[in-house]
Amino acid sequence: MTLLNKIKSQINDHKVISFDIFDTLLLRPYVKPTDLFFHLEKLENVPGFAKARIEAEQKARQVHADVEDITLDEIYNEIDSKYKNIQQKEMDLECQVLQPNPEIKEVFDYALKKNKKIIIVSDMYLPAKFLSDVLHKKGFNGYQKIYVSCEYRKTKWTGNLYQFVLDDLGISPKNVLHIGDNEGADKSSAEKNGIKAVLYPKVINQLFEENKRAKAFYKKNPNELETSIILGMLTLNNTQNNYWRDFGYKYAGPVILGYMQWLEKQLKKDKISEVMFVARDGYTLEKVFNLIKTADFKTHYFYAPRSMNLACNLNYDHNCNLGEEAGLAGLNTLLHYFQNKDEFLRKNTPQIKTSTEGIKFIEDNRVLFEKLAQKEKKMYGKYFEQFKLKTQKIAMIDTCSTLLSAQKAIIAGLPDKKIKGFYWFTWEGTQKDIDKYETQTYQTSHKQEFLDWNIMELFMTAPTPPVERIDNGKVIFKQITPNEAKRMEIYPDLSQGAIDFARKYVDVFGKCGIDFVCERLIDWINILCDIPTQIDKEHFVNLYHAWNQEHTEWQPLPLQWFCSSKEDLEPLKKITRFYLLGRVPLFKFKKTLYRWKLYVLHFIPLISYKHKFNRTCLYLLGIPLFEIKTKKNKIKYSLFKFLPLISIKSK
Repeated sequence: MTLLNKIKSQINDHKVISFDIFDTLLLRPYVKPTDLFFHLEKLENVPGFAKARIEAEQKARQVHADVEDITLDEIYNEIDSKYKNIQQKEMDLECQVLQPNPEIKEVFDYALKKNKKIIIVSDMYLPAKFLSDVLHKKGFNGYQKIYVSCEYRKTKWTGNLYQFVLDDLGISPKNVLHIGDNEGADKSSAEKNGIKAVLYPKVINQLFEENKRAKAFYKKNPNELETSIILGMLTLNNTQNNYWRDFGYKYAGPVILGYMQWLEKQLKKDKISEVMFVARDGYTLEKVFNLIKTADFKTHYFYAPRSMNLACNLNYDHNCNLGEEAGLAGLNTLLHYFQNKDEFLRKNTPQIKTSTEGIKFIEDNRVLFEKLAQKEKKMYGKYFEQFKLKTQKIAMIDTCSTLLSAQKAIIAGLPDKKIKGFYWFTWEGTQKDIDKYETQTYQTSHKQEFLDWNIMELFMTAPTPPVERIDNGKVIFKQITPNEAKRMEIYPDLSQGAIDFARKYVDVFGKCGIDFVCERLIDWINILCDIPTQIDKEHFVNLYHAWNQEHTEWQPLPLQWFCSSKEDLEPLKKITRFYLLGRVPLFKFKKTLYRWKLYVLHFIPLISYKHKFNRTCLYLLGIPLFEIKTKKNKIKYSLFKFLPLISIKSK
């Protein structure tokens, strides 16, 4: 029997049902109640308020030690005068963010249906009238009376408030069932007064018990407001019956919301009102952006496949600068794109094996290729006519980029517009193009900060296959492979989960939300990738990501969930064997994404290296030799894992 069914069963046996308010009927979207004060401090830009508010409450309790509880007025009587005007704002924020607990709302409604007498009993400094108004606003009606400790100067904790309630109502304790979250005040103290009590565990404790990632995230960032709010939002999640929607809410939701919060702020600074979200990455981004935006932005969803950049700009040399593999892929894409657009190319385009061959063929027929490129630019320009763009400056939104190919493509199609690209991050290789192309990134560094960026690619995609090309304004998709079909099958639910998170965030915080810091979101996703669960693995086991430009090479997603337990999983494994005189086994070097080992005689492990999340370790004959551990702003170097060598701490 579930806890809720047990509570309902107990309700049937009692005449009066008593409910606690905070963490029972109503939930704050924070890890700790005092995090609301830090939220206020940030919202009102009043440094030091949270500490002053906590200290003022402690002092008020000392000043009024003759009573069991104090009022909010008495707390603010003890606070520094520069913070006194925040009292009403504290109450306003409480009213805004407090959310009905769906589980206990079900119990509350059940008690009403059974015609039970319902009362509210709370240890709280907030006025009863205020709490009554909040309960009404959040859907709790039909109770007969509310008892608040600050007004009666008696608390549940001492038991005196319970006795007062029993005397006031003239009822026997055996007829009362109390439901609350505090072991002392709501259970032990109630039972000492003869009242039957049911303990409802705090939702944040339930979250930490059920989700070890949430616990690890809080342990890593215990004093960060964004951490508290993200985890608080997880306690309000109602999507658990659908795995992918639940997954999207928990992980894609915070990431996409934070990125779109940052984007809106940048667009306002740059005074840009028309926003182009590039497919496929922009599919869910656009939906979340339109959900949270606070100004009149006009958004569009457009296609800019790599082939359009190559066909319009003939800048295959950019791909070649990344190496032979990227160069060959870019040239093959370009040659394939034009092959059926000209009779000469249809008959004479070679099957190239090296980028040198491809470059030579294009350069030998440069005039023809430039003529075809001009036609593609005009055609692509006509594709953009459907959007009826009215402003001169346009924002283009992507996730990450190595060559800014989508931005270069849209510039080719809209040569008269000023295009600024906004990205989560751009790779170091793009920095040489910064002077030519206007860009801005959410992440300040131009490095791969994620354990697996491919999981982010899953968050920010679309339920459609990749685009082959655009012909006369018509989008031509690539053939759907089995791996793409699987991604397309699960993505609508995942996307909806991310949208649910953004919608819930807007409902909870309204205009009182805060912007999520990029580094905190990276921590959250890295913890996701670093701590797999069995149920996650079961859902991800057949999910793959196309990691190469041509979408022909696939790898597990996320990579490290599967590579640590199955090191021979292709394409992660690379083994090099060394022989003496071509016959005698000498060394074997085995490498995967996060570890490598050097064997003597092909089977004796000599030296190995392993990286996991925030820890890198070097082993000699299986014995930990040297370890580097990073935690927030601290780097620790140790010998044998336990002997501290050097510690570096930065502010």
